[in-house]
This record gives sequence, structure tokens and C-alpha cells, in this order.
Amino acid sequence: MNQNYINLFIPSVADTMLPSKVNHPKSDELVFKKVDDINENQHKHFYQFWLLMYISQQLDIRHLENICYTDDLTQLRNKRYFDFYLENCWEDLANEKAPLSVIFLDIDNLKVYNLMRGNEMGDKCVYEIANAIPKCLNKYSALVARYQDDAFAIVLPNTTASNAAEIAEVIREEVKNLNIQHAVAQLGGLRFPIVTVSLGVATTIPKLEQSPNVLRDAALNALHRAKKLEGNCTCVSKTLK
Repeated sequence: MNQNYINLFIPSVADTMLPSKVNHPKSDELVFKKVDDINENQHKHFYQFWLLMYISQQLDIRHLENICYTDDLTQLRNKRYFDFYLENCWEDLANEKAPLSVIFLDIDNLKVYNLMRGNEMGDKCVYEIANAIPKCLNKYSALVARYQDDAFAIVLPNTTASNAAEIAEVIREEVKNLNIQHAVAQLGGLRFPIVTVSLGVATTIPKLEQSPNVLRDAALNALHRAKKLEGNCTCVSKTLK
């Protein structure tokens, strides 16, 4: 903690206890009163000190939490926070008997893009897509997290399957509109000359006796189906009710 803050709230005890000249018939009473005032002031200053220490500690904890839960490149939440958030939403919506949706997004052929354009351009590609996703979610209370190097996860509380599928399609089109060009000339061509994404969607009404992993796994399986279709598409899970 900054020493100036401590000095602001805690005056020197030695200065407070300096002897003073008391020329009064009731000097003893005044001296005792002075001592009582000193004790009261000390308690007040120590209370302020510990309050300041507590606030500083809480700020440090929040700063550390922010570091632990944030992806360095995109500044989105990371997989650790996604797991934490999904579990909390699962419990809350199980009690409310409300729908919960998850979307997984994977950048198609990102490894090829990195190979041809270089890692720096690859990071720029990931960053641009990370910025594009939240713009498609303005009407929704949603969490966007970077799940892996080339994958993102979106948690949508109180969102039906049809709405989640519509959101996924909006995101897919938004990424296409970024018009991030592949180096197709050197590769002999790809299916798409621009960077595209594949998405998997799953929705359910959570149950407390189940794990939120069932929803996560259903969305991931839907994503894998989309990838098998050569990308740039959305698949919706039919395994959950």
C-alpha cells in the first residue's frame, strides 16, 4: 500500500503523545481527558487504516481474478471463467425452469491461415473475430469466452433453441463480412477464399440432478458435425430436450 495513504490516516503516535503544559487547578482531570481523547483518536485511525487495508486487499483480489479469468489476446473471458459461469447459470435456470443455450464457434482452417500468413496475422484474425461476436449479442445477456486457440464459447441464459440458432447464423454472416482473405493462391485453393467459422448450438432446460457438461458436450458435438460439413455452417443439437 502507498505509504502516503497510511500517513494520511495514521498520525504519528509519538506526536500525539507529546507532553503539553497544563497550568490549571484541575490539571489532573484535563490530563486524563487528553489521554481519553488520544485513545479515541487512535482507535478511529486504526479502524480507518484496517478499512483501507481491507479495500486494498479486495481490489487486489479482483485484479487477480480478472487476470485469471481473462484471455490475454482477445481480452474476453477464458475457458476457466466459462466453466464457472455455465455452472452458475445451470443452477439458477434449473430453479427457474428456464432455457439455457450454448454456442461453440470454431474458426475454419485457422492453422492453414497461420501457416501462410504467419502467427502475427493469425492473432489479428482471432482478435477481429473476437470483436465481431459481441456485436451480434447486443439484445442478449450473454457471456462470450475464448475457449481454445481457434474456438469461442457463448452462454445464453433464457434463450430458446430457435433464438440461439438465429444468433449463430448472425455471427457466421458477421464473420464472413469481415472479409479476412486466405492466401489461397499459394495453397491451390480452399473451399472459401475468406476466413469462415463453424458453429454448434445446444439448448436445454437445466435440471439440478444433471451436470452442465451435458449441454456443453451437446454443443461441442454439434460443432464437430458442422466441421465435418467442411465449415461455414451451423448445426443444432437434437440430443437434448
